[in-house]
Amino acid sequence: MKNILKIALLAVLALGFTACSDDDNDSPKPVIDPNWVGGVYVVSEGSYFNKIDGDLTTYDPVAHDVANGVFKAINGRALSGTANDGLVYGTKLYIANTDENVVEVCEAKTAKSVKQIELNGARCIKADGGYIYVTMFYENKVAKIDTTDYEVVTTVETGAYPEGLAVLDGKLYVANSGYGSGNTVSVVDLATFTATSTLTVPTNPVDVLTDGKSLFLACSGEYAEDWTYAVNPAIYTLATNGTTTKLADATIAAIGPGRLYFIDNNYYKTEIAYGYIDLNDNTVQKFVPSNGGFVSPFSIGVNPTNGDVYIGAYSTKDTEWGPVADYEAPGFCTRFDKTGLQIDQFKVGLNPGTIIFY
Repeated sequence: MKNILKIALLAVLALGFTACSDDDNDSPKPVIDPNWVGGVYVVSEGSYFNKIDGDLTTYDPVAHDVANGVFKAINGRALSGTANDGLVYGTKLYIANTDENVVEVCEAKTAKSVKQIELNGARCIKADGGYIYVTMFYENKVAKIDTTDYEVVTTVETGAYPEGLAVLDGKLYVANSGYGSGNTVSVVDLATFTATSTLTVPTNPVDVLTDGKSLFLACSGEYAEDWTYAVNPAIYTLATNGTTTKLADATIAAIGPGRLYFIDNNYYKTEIAYGYIDLNDNTVQKFVPSNGGFVSPFSIGVNPTNGDVYIGAYSTKDTEWGPVADYEAPGFCTRFDKTGLQIDQFKVGLNPGTIIFY
């Protein structure tokens, strides 16, 4: 591994900093090198209500080196939960902590915290033009934050409980979940930072994705009176006038080179489905993980340079009904090539919700 580890070596040893691989948990621990020039971060949410801290894992896809507990080792304090989203923009790593109402700003090469931006309900992040844009889940707003001084420049009103967002052609598209009952996407002009229109979409939009040419919408579905789904979670195309077309049932999704990968982990279905949408023609194709899949997948990310697919999942525990997700134990992340062949697997923290490539 070439980065965070030399800086943290003494702290790592003192704090019991762990590194692991799927085949030998007793192997020598990697040392973080401050000259890191690229790799993968996995941000694990932890559990705010169970008082389990979030975690930051770094992974070198070339050397297959892994280090957990990076944030605490570097900064001497826990990341806390819930670390809901993150990205690397420029030289900085940004992590939104929803329940702590904080955006953590770190050096991307070292994970050293340089600033905590107080922001009520900091939820999801995107970046463009020297600014980061963060949804404020509890205030129905998006904040515009300058990346030179890390100050909030201004905010704009959106719909209720805004979550994921995307930038395309000078516009910011914001999914307004309504805490499960929303059906709108706010459109914000970035030049003026004003809301210019509101698009009506299927119920419970939670994310907007783009490949730089088109928009896609992830919705978490509509509940029936018995709390099953009246409308399944799904991925849709999203036109700039608000027109949507359903592509596939899906609970999580991520865009990579030429493909939008998705997983349908619908609790009320008997099987978990894996697939991708070919972005050339929007046809739906199967993606077959060579390991047979997961009991409880939680997140997905796609390496933008080579198309490798990373799936974060819960660990499992055995019960009389069979293996189930363990909501108190560290999870794991599995790396596949685009044919579905498993390349690697490594441990991460609890609720591995965000996979960042940089």
